[in-house]
Amino acid sequence: MLLRGIDGSEFEVTIEGPGPTTKVYGAGGDQYWVEVRARVSTPTQGWTFSGEILDNLEVGILADWLQTISGSRYAAQKLDFAEPDFSFRVLDSSEDYIALRIYFERRGRPGGLDYLGEDWGSFWVDLQVLRADLRAEASALRADASRLPPGDSLKGL
Repeated sequence: MLLRGIDGSEFEVTIEGPGPTTKVYGAGGDQYWVEVRARVSTPTQGWTFSGEILDNLEVGILADWLQTISGSRYAAQKLDFAEPDFSFRVLDSSEDYIALRIYFERRGRPGGLDYLGEDWGSFWVDLQVLRADLRAEASALRADASRLPPGDSLKGL
């Protein structure tokens, strides 16, 4: 998934597969952590981060949310995850664009900007993304998610 703003700023998420410390959890025993690689690029800085940042269900939730906000002004205006390394807020929308703010915490921050407690929510990147691009990237992320194994196949790892 590559979200590209009109100013050239980018947020890219690559789903690598089940995390190296994967243990199946959840009420149905079908959730597990997914290894994610992320890249952020703005006109003034860039950084990467990785780890077991999303679980397999959150990958699908992110794809669904991107699809929903690309077509509706009445979608949820924010999306948070169990691991707060990044989260999303819709700032504004027009006929063609959605203005997103992506917050970065913990592993999601560039080196040297570790979470200190009192500055939670103080580091973000804004992207103004075409609705059509959001739809395309939701489809790409959904395709990545479809390649993840079902949780029950990882039981006993």
